[in-house]
Amino acid sequence: MAAALAFVGAAHADSVKIGFVSTLTTPASVIGQDIQNSVELALEHIGNKMGNLDVELFMEDDGFKPDVGKQKTDKLVKQNDVDFVAGYIWSHVLLASMNSVLDADKFLISANAGPSQIAGKRCHKNFFSTSWQNDQTPMALGEHLNKIGVKSIYIMAPNYAAGKDMVAGVESTFKGDVKGKDMTKWG
Repeated sequence: MAAALAFVGAAHADSVKIGFVSTLTTPASVIGQDIQNSVELALEHIGNKMGNLDVELFMEDDGFKPDVGKQKTDKLVKQNDVDFVAGYIWSHVLLASMNSVLDADKFLISANAGPSQIAGKRCHKNFFSTSWQNDQTPMALGEHLNKIGVKSIYIMAPNYAAGKDMVAGVESTFKGDVKGKDMTKWG
């Protein structure tokens, strides 16, 4: 954040513009609404300033749809010329939107989404995640199942980017027999 403020200060800006893209409607919106409330509370707490600069916040609803998330992200980057884009909670939306932010040399902060595809060779100097990589916890689960002597499992996960990452995480470390797996439909 300090580096970002230095960048903004160096550009002689009058404000820091933050774009926020999250799922704020649909049944999948509970996390997005919580994160929206936390951002608004945090800005209130710091007097809507970062350093001595006013903060302009632009909220956008991705509707839980990757194409809508990308469209809203493009608007924030191109039309609003934000310094940061943050708020993503669903991996499939982040994956569709991330290049719009990073190709424009803006800062991208994921509030919850942590797709494994962004690690390693797709890692970027302007990408920050406040949570985890989707396959990390399931990798630990696979190791734990080995340690306690579980010999076989059946895997079920939601059929989207994070669910697939979680299945891959368990399968990468579990030494027993995977009897089967189902990738369930959303909704």
